[in-house]
Amino acid sequence: MKTARRHELRTNELADWLGKEMVRLRPHGRAIAATVLLIVLSIVLVVFYSNRGRQLEEQAWNQYFAALDELAARGNIDRLRDVSEQYPRTPAGLWAHLTLADAQLAEGTENMFRDRQAALTQLQSAIQNYDYVRQHAKDPLLLERATFGLAHAYESQADLERAKKTYQELQSRWPQGPFAQAARDRLEDLARRPTHKFYDWFKRQNPQPPAPQDEDDLKLLPDRPPARNGSAGKNAADSTEQEPSEDAQPRSPDTADGNEQQP
Repeated sequence: MKTARRHELRTNELADWLGKEMVRLRPHGRAIAATVLLIVLSIVLVVFYSNRGRQLEEQAWNQYFAALDELAARGNIDRLRDVSEQYPRTPAGLWAHLTLADAQLAEGTENMFRDRQAALTQLQSAIQNYDYVRQHAKDPLLLERATFGLAHAYESQADLERAKKTYQELQSRWPQGPFAQAARDRLEDLARRPTHKFYDWFKRQNPQPPAPQDEDDLKLLPDRPPARNGSAGKNAADSTEQEPSEDAQPRSPDTADGNEQQP
C-alpha cells in the first residue's frame, strides 16, 4: 500500500514538472520547433549525401575497372586519365592515378633507350601522379605502392640522389611492407660504383627516334621520260629500260677496300 502511494506521488510530481516546463517553454515554441526542424533536415541531408556518396563511389569503381580493361586490351590510358580527373580523391580515383602512373613509368622507362625527350615527359607525368597519391591517399598500401613507384621513376631518370632518398623513406616507413626488400636491393645496387658509372654514361646519351622514311623513290619519278629529238634521244630512252650491268652492281664486302680477288 505504501509502495503504491509513493508511486502515485512521484507520478504527480512528474506531471506537475512537465506542466510547469510546458508553460515556461511556450513563449519559445517557435524557436524550439525551428531547431527540431533543422535537426531533422540535417539528418535527412546526411542520409541523402551518404547514399549519394555510395552511388558515386560505386560508379567510380565501375569506371576504373572498365579503364583497366581498356588498358589491358589496347594499351590505352585515356580512360584511366578520365577516371583520375573525374573522381580525383575517391579510392577508385586514387587507384586510377596510381595505375596511370605505373603505365607512364613503364612506357617512359622503355623510351629512355629510343626517344629520350618523350621518355622524360612520360616519367615526369608519372612522378606527378605518384606525388598526387602520396598527398591524398590514406590507405597504407596505396602510399607504399606510390612511394616505390616514385623511387623507380627517379631512378629511371638517372636522378640517383632522389631515388635513394625515396627508397630509404619507403624502407623506414614500411620496414615489413611488401616493397621493403625491393627497396633494400635497389639501395645496395645504387651504392655500387659500377652502377653510378653506368648511370653517368646513360644520362649523357640522347637517343632519338629514327627520321620518318622518305616516300618510295618511284613515286617521285615523272610519269614518262622527258621527250628528246633524234636518235640520241631514242638511245637515251632505250638505255633507261636496260638492266644495270654487272659493273654497276654494288661491290661485295671483299672488294670494298679495293682488294679485288683475281679470277
